[in-house]
Amino acid sequence: MSSESSPVLDEPPVEDHEWLLRHFPSDPSEYEFAKKFIRYSVFIPRKSDDKGLSMSREGAAFVTAERLLATARNLNVKQYGGVVAVLTEAIRSLNLTIEITPGDTPGHIIIRQINRDDWDLKATDGTYPKQQAIRELADTIVRFLKTQLQIRIHPTPRPAKK
Repeated sequence: MSSESSPVLDEPPVEDHEWLLRHFPSDPSEYEFAKKFIRYSVFIPRKSDDKGLSMSREGAAFVTAERLLATARNLNVKQYGGVVAVLTEAIRSLNLTIEITPGDTPGHIIIRQINRDDWDLKATDGTYPKQQAIRELADTIVRFLKTQLQIRIHPTPRPAKK
């Protein structure tokens, strides 16, 4: 199967001009409320990203930011979270592969090089050797690709717990 199309899903190849969406929680570790911008941790793989960083294609044939947020499994993300968009061309400029896969929304893709299995891989010496490389990729996406990254939905602060 090609990394750019899927005969099973019958979706067209992902074009460089397309935007890829990722939802994230309303959390100071993922979003700087004062600066209204995301932190690199948005692109650190979650437990559900075992085979690759989960994102969705934006567009009428695929998903909107609002619809993506509505599909979040975590209620706090659904109610207070945000959605970031990254230009496909920017992801590819980092030599990352975009693979169309089945998911919760039409146009679901993964980036295999950023995955939870690698993140959790523990060496015999007790270290996690792949975490630094994944952190650097996530940081590069946020810091160096700022012109090709947009916040589609800004998160709202969660109410203080009583």
